[in-house]
Amino acid sequence: MVWTPVPVADGYSGAPVVDDLAEVPEPVPPVVVVGPPSGATVREVLRHGLALVQGWLAEERFAGSRLVLTTRHAVATGPCERPDPLTAPLWGLVKAAAAEHPGRFGLADLDDDTALPHAVARIQAGPDAGVAARAGEVLAPRLVPTAAEPIPAGPWHLDITEPGTLENLRLAVDPTPVGPLAAGQVRVAVRAAGLNFRDVMVALGAVPGEAGLGGEGAGVVLETAPDVTGLRPGDRVFGLLPGSFGPVSVTDRRLLAPIPVGWSFAEAATAPIVFLTAYYGLVDLARIRPGETVLVHAAAGGVGMAAVQLAQLLGAEVYATASPAKHAAVRALGVPAERIASSRDLRFEDHIRAPPAGAASTSCSTASRTSSPTPRCGWSVPVAASSRWARPTSATRPSTLGCATGPSTSSRPDRSGPGSCSTSCSRPSPPGRCARCRTRLSTCAGPATRSASSARPGTSERSC
Repeated sequence: MVWTPVPVADGYSGAPVVDDLAEVPEPVPPVVVVGPPSGATVREVLRHGLALVQGWLAEERFAGSRLVLTTRHAVATGPCERPDPLTAPLWGLVKAAAAEHPGRFGLADLDDDTALPHAVARIQAGPDAGVAARAGEVLAPRLVPTAAEPIPAGPWHLDITEPGTLENLRLAVDPTPVGPLAAGQVRVAVRAAGLNFRDVMVALGAVPGEAGLGGEGAGVVLETAPDVTGLRPGDRVFGLLPGSFGPVSVTDRRLLAPIPVGWSFAEAATAPIVFLTAYYGLVDLARIRPGETVLVHAAAGGVGMAAVQLAQLLGAEVYATASPAKHAAVRALGVPAERIASSRDLRFEDHIRAPPAGAASTSCSTASRTSSPTPRCGWSVPVAASSRWARPTSATRPSTLGCATGPSTSSRPDRSGPGSCSTSCSRPSPPGRCARCRTRLSTCAGPATRSASSARPGTSERSC
């Protein structure tokens, strides 16, 4: 992006410059200019700017006009300039408002007051919501082509030379996809790769100790190791593909699955990580069972939507939080409106705890990573960046369970109780093994029983 000189339209008739919206004259002119923001701290400047934006949108008399906020050296238009850290954040605030309300806001960054008429004229006449005036010229940001990144002669993948900025993304030589396959490996021609939040954080250097971009995707099998069964060259597969931001990836056979009929490569590439994350949290850690209640935070996100669908498949009663603007997306997943609360504040607990009319209430404190209450009943299972909460509803289950504090098997909730051993377990047991801890019945601690409280629904498995 380069700040480029742009022509200034003729016919500018001036605009009133005010310090407060109360000073705007009647009738309201097409353009109103607000002087440089006041405030000694960034917080004060942003609070002042937010009040102007909200006030401008709230009053009906301003509906047909544009508010232009002025700053001084808040943006750098060249390599020798340094933005003013006090007012630079105001540009982010107002540009976000301008994107949501086209034609209602503008920004003019000035080097002196004489440039104001030309800057405002450009905003009034053109598509630019933000311009800068430097040395008598009006500049606007423009995307320009960069030098083409040369494609390496051999295997390559997208990588970051130095974490911290996306400008350091490069095509790097990748020797991994070539050479003989080890036992259990599969070589895949990548057709589509999933971009995850982790990739962005790694590129920005926000995840210490993590490196490498791309972790999931979809493609076509090129080659399999001699011991691999169930796949052959030409099969369409998706799954966890290390270094998937490249034409070829080598992965373990156990991390791949056939693409369902009717799915495109792009659709398949977006599924593995979010659904595996949700599965790990709900099945491996929480061991959700039919009839239990699950609260999915940020249910409109990738992992959240996967968790909602998986919890419903497991027979759980799903409650959810999401930004109010995204509630419709959560309702489209089958979650009733009365079970959806806002994720923007802590009042979701009161909303979730309130039972429907005529229904019995299960008292249980819940908390997210931003709240302070400690759970008194039920248990939490962190899934990705959000917490997933569930509480027991069966009278045959313990009323107080452990609380999982991290995604490790050592912190799984202890779901043992009368008629079961104390070992935490997660998966359905094969014949001859305990229904809870998967230990062979002949070696599992405790007497073997056959009871409704210890058997999984729909089975006659014994548990210890």
